[in-house]
Amino acid sequence: MYKYLLDIFKKIEGNVICVGIDYKLLDGFKNNNHVNVYTIDQAKPGISVSKRKKRTTSSGKTINIKKLYKYFKRKSIDYIVCDSKEINDYLKYFIRDSIYLNNKKIYLYGNKDDIDIELLNKRYKRYKSILEVKEYKDSILLVIDTSKSRSNWFMNKIYFILDTLYNLVDFISNVLVS
Repeated sequence: MYKYLLDIFKKIEGNVICVGIDYKLLDGFKNNNHVNVYTIDQAKPGISVSKRKKRTTSSGKTINIKKLYKYFKRKSIDYIVCDSKEINDYLKYFIRDSIYLNNKKIYLYGNKDDIDIELLNKRYKRYKSILEVKEYKDSILLVIDTSKSRSNWFMNKIYFILDTLYNLVDFISNVLVS
């Protein structure tokens, strides 16, 4: 899977947000001059953002992943690459913000146990996004095409409430079962 991701990174041009990816994968962008990479790492309780052009890195602001849409303009990011471990806790925020920010593709990778494909498929289908699943030995790669997706402020609020209720019911059922 890492080889496939590195091949994709060599072809990418534009603005890229990387959430929680390894520095080995970030080296795939090193030789590409047409890419602006924004890395979001779990360094502090907040999330630090640094802009990386070519080979130089400069640290930036500390932002919260729940409010990612406030730091970038609408449809200003071409690609989002993220690890499933980093966004599982913030899934309802990430889906909303990724549709708002992204205008091409989202690459989500991780272990098969960490990713709930049916849930992601259901939530991204709301916005008319196309979800493609590529399975490997012990890992999985989701390629989400958001080029034709649209978001609405009112519907985002309704989806947010529904997702919160779904998470609440899931939490209560887990407590009762255990």
